[in-house]
Amino acid sequence: MVVIMNTKQIRMLVVVGLVIVVGGVIVLFYGKTLLSTPSEETPSLTTLGTTDESINSVEDENADKNRAANEESTAIAPRPTQEDAALRARALEIINKPVVIKTAVSPESRKQAEEQMAAAGKIIRENYDYEPPWLELAAYRQVLGDFDGAIEALDFLSTIRPKGYVSFHNLGVIYGFYLKNYPKSEENFLKSIENNSQNIDGYMQLAAVYEYGFQNKTTAVIGLFQRGIAANPRETRLYITLGQYYAGHNNTTEALKYLKEALALDPVNAALEQEIRGLEN
Repeated sequence: MVVIMNTKQIRMLVVVGLVIVVGGVIVLFYGKTLLSTPSEETPSLTTLGTTDESINSVEDENADKNRAANEESTAIAPRPTQEDAALRARALEIINKPVVIKTAVSPESRKQAEEQMAAAGKIIRENYDYEPPWLELAAYRQVLGDFDGAIEALDFLSTIRPKGYVSFHNLGVIYGFYLKNYPKSEENFLKSIENNSQNIDGYMQLAAVYEYGFQNKTTAVIGLFQRGIAANPRETRLYITLGQYYAGHNNTTEALKYLKEALALDPVNAALEQEIRGLEN
């Protein structure tokens, strides 16, 4: 069920994507957007699903990829038939660069991270043109506070996957929520959305960047959600969030318009129905 926020809560539109290390394996969580209240917490790097209908298939695909990334060398993906010497040299430079640890972590966590990064590096040496180890390397470097290293890994992935969307999304997260470089965050989120218009979390997190990093934020946020709705006309989260955004800016007419459109898509959403009644009264 979509969480309905009050007008105070709507001031922060942050979708938290989690990358959690469990049992030596990076578990990538997919799911519906969580609209959180303002806090000091920021999103971690994430591998995203798209619409509700595609979430399960994306989970299955990436679960297989990440299992492969953590198995023994006998399961390593074969080297590409045609290598680019410059790309390979750049890949080796990135994985050989020392990690700069800026986050307080336990010795055990540090050891685990180093082991997983070494495993990812081993796969990259065999095949630099393989997505999962680059995402894993970036995730662990980000966890350790090595944002420059994470950015390098994601930039490389963006180079070999220019039509992909996950690497651009994760760059948007790092630049926007950790480094506070809002223009670079916007650039990467927009590229992610351009490559995958069903990246709902991209719209939600970019809205947070606009809200807290730009002066003309209202126009930008509204335009962004309208773009998302045009590309995803059955995605209730976009209608609800835009409706609540209008409500937070005392535009009841537009708020009711989008909230009622969301209710038409999700007629059993009692919380949404209650929100609408509250605005009407």
